[in-house]
Amino acid sequence: MFENYLAGLRGGLAAGVVACLLLAYGVRSGRRDVLRPVRAGTGSGAALVLGLGWAFTFGPAELTPRARETLGGMAAVAVVALLTWAGLRARRPARHAGAVLAAAAFLSVVREGLDTALFVGASVRASLDGSHGPLLVVLLGLLTALVPVLLLYRGAVRVRSAQLLPRVGVLSVLVVAGVLAHGVFRLQEGDVLGGPRGTAFDVGTLVPPDSWYGAFLAGALGFRPDPTTVQVAVWLLYAVPVLILLVRRWRRGEQQFRNKDDRTASGSNSRAYDRRSSVDRHPRIPPCEPPDSGRALPR
Repeated sequence: MFENYLAGLRGGLAAGVVACLLLAYGVRSGRRDVLRPVRAGTGSGAALVLGLGWAFTFGPAELTPRARETLGGMAAVAVVALLTWAGLRARRPARHAGAVLAAAAFLSVVREGLDTALFVGASVRASLDGSHGPLLVVLLGLLTALVPVLLLYRGAVRVRSAQLLPRVGVLSVLVVAGVLAHGVFRLQEGDVLGGPRGTAFDVGTLVPPDSWYGAFLAGALGFRPDPTTVQVAVWLLYAVPVLILLVRRWRRGEQQFRNKDDRTASGSNSRAYDRRSSVDRHPRIPPCEPPDSGRALPR
């Protein structure tokens, strides 16, 4: 029963965090024209995975574990490619940015939503047999995932702190790197990608995968307590260069902003000095007093 709750929590976070960051990007960058495509991509992805989950649960077709892992891994790699392209083109809005972000939102739902949809389908089948508990537990997990997603979106959009944007940028890089690493792991599980499958480290005793915080980290950041060596290498090869590029861009933007402020301040001081110099060079002459009309003129 608790496994169904964790499946709903993990799937809801995996899809919701990416969609939240895409919507926050559209609002903070002034590109409100991409909000509708992102919502459409998220909704269509949810409809697709629910339909597939229903078909594979009640239909004659069956989705093998290998095919499920391959589909999820390929969708994750495609999401990372689209998000990276959108991030690199953030300062030069592209013509098809809405379609790209809609595709990223669609694939972000598909990559983990299919597993969640299969849990939902199995729960629906159990409810038809008279047991409504599994379905309610999965829905509770999805609703639980909605709370941190909405809080993240509210903070990213409404808070006007200058220190918030770098933190949101770092969080976005960590999320995307986790999506890529998890996608590579799923491709390894589907026997599509080779490489060593030895465990790089194991912190399963500290972060059990069957705990609520383990599921939270897995859904939000793609974290695994026992990642493979290839998974860790891919995470580092993506996250480190992108973070360095992001920090350099922030510093360049701050330097340009400071230079602009210095030029504005120097221009104001120069204009004030010119006004004072003009007053010194041309002193104001007091007006002559008019003659007293009541005084008698000499004869």
